[in-house]
Amino acid sequence: MRFLLSAVLCATFALSLACTGRIAGAGGDWPDHDGSGGQGGDDAQPGGGSASASDASVVSSGARLSRLTHFQWQNAVRDLLRLKALPVVPQLQADAVQGFDNNNAGPALDVSLELRSDYEQASESIARAVVADANAVAGLIPKSAPSDFEGKSRAVIRALAERAYRRPLRGDEDSALWDLFSQGPSLVNNADRFKAGLEVLVGALLQSPMFLYRVELGEGENTDDFSLTPFELATRLAFALTDTMPDDELFEAARAGRLKTADEVERQASRLLQSGAAKASGRHFHEQLFRMAAYDRISKDPKSFPTFSPDLPQLMKEESLRFLDDILADERPAEAILNGDTSFVNAKLAALYDVSGSFDDGFKKTTLNTKQRRGLLTQAGFLAANADAHNPDPIHRGVFISHVLLCKVLPPPAMNASPVPVSETKTNRQRVEAHTGKGTCGAGCHATLINPLGYAFESFDAMGRYRTKDNGADVDASGEYGELSEGPIRFSDGIELSEQLSHSRDFHECYFDNWLQYLWAREPHEGDSVALAASVKASLDGQSVRDVLMAMITSPSFRRFVR
Repeated sequence: MRFLLSAVLCATFALSLACTGRIAGAGGDWPDHDGSGGQGGDDAQPGGGSASASDASVVSSGARLSRLTHFQWQNAVRDLLRLKALPVVPQLQADAVQGFDNNNAGPALDVSLELRSDYEQASESIARAVVADANAVAGLIPKSAPSDFEGKSRAVIRALAERAYRRPLRGDEDSALWDLFSQGPSLVNNADRFKAGLEVLVGALLQSPMFLYRVELGEGENTDDFSLTPFELATRLAFALTDTMPDDELFEAARAGRLKTADEVERQASRLLQSGAAKASGRHFHEQLFRMAAYDRISKDPKSFPTFSPDLPQLMKEESLRFLDDILADERPAEAILNGDTSFVNAKLAALYDVSGSFDDGFKKTTLNTKQRRGLLTQAGFLAANADAHNPDPIHRGVFISHVLLCKVLPPPAMNASPVPVSETKTNRQRVEAHTGKGTCGAGCHATLINPLGYAFESFDAMGRYRTKDNGADVDASGEYGELSEGPIRFSDGIELSEQLSHSRDFHECYFDNWLQYLWAREPHEGDSVALAASVKASLDGQSVRDVLMAMITSPSFRRFVR
């Protein structure tokens, strides 16, 4: 059945590509994407306004055809079928991620033959599970649908396909899908005519190019600077803020033409940012930005750390994610990422942090000892992930801060780089300094660009516990760093360093540059720093992360395709 369905699927969706209009540089003919009910032209620009590519403040768009990430595809499948959770866990070939997972640069989001097969198997498995669930089937039938077979079937086809394609159906698409639906009994093993057709329809839509890809072509002939259609804008907005398809209210705003006003775009963006889907999307962003996959690999020597347990890494990750969730939800500024005085701990983390009070397995928002801990860099997750089984790793801690928080470009490590030698008498800092500090071959990079940032956190051991002694000697967490835009800084420990970094332009620009890449689903472009200038200033002035994101997402650039 799979090969027959694939042949029918290809023939069905080829209709979508048999229209006029051409993508510059993409090759082939493509549809004109008039998804606005015929309201094209200059008087129907979604969101109003314009963005000229010659304007230095304009943010360039990503790809016109962007494949959904696995995270987005699974979210969109769940929401298209109106499920609380997917009935089948898809096994999809991993993407060649470059930067964030939604970056379409190079082969990152290509569809290989293996992935094509994975989509097919996952889609058909999900379709079978949905059809076997009476409640799931009922949720796909519009309340206004007729009761007769053809009337009900056509109502389901139109309702489901328009949401899957994220635009109204065009031309003969309705008829082609009805033909496919009607072949259900001959394609799947289901005696119920309606359920057989529904199974084929769902399986086909989930692997359709119109579902797998976000399409931004504008209306009619277009150049490298054009207005998105209302449905394209709704789709861009939804996937940027929630990593899933538009919800019913956003679809209706597009259908009614309301997204042609900047006020409506702002209203919808504000509404989406307060949703549970936006929280999940924000987590997905922060988990990638702050490299939290490394938390899953945290392991400590049981002799040195007898209180370490296998569940501790996941608790550390959850703490950091809840901390970042709270910054977005509580409308706090970006500086709180580095100098916030609260976090979320349970009984095990409270013991690690030596926090007094009543704790259980649940997480509780707690004010920590601000003389020891402030912000993300003093949380156990970051500290333990950037350490080996026995000792802190100031080199990797420093590289993380330089790369991830300050967006500094560092020279690659030497090909013959060797591990830091073990010593029974030296402190951890002394060992690292003797191997990579002043007077060594690493002096040009480690001694000035990396090590000082890592040394600031020598007050924390390999599990993230606070300490004042190392191998019998007083901990030295002081240092100097000279690569910030504001000039050299001095600090006595990680608290002082975090506070100074939290007010540095470099940190704010780096953080929102990463957000820009994620929201626009692309790699960095030349000129992004100029376009980000207003966002960086607002953040340095104390505006909340949410407010800065709102300004970015409601800018004229976001409402247009700009090469």
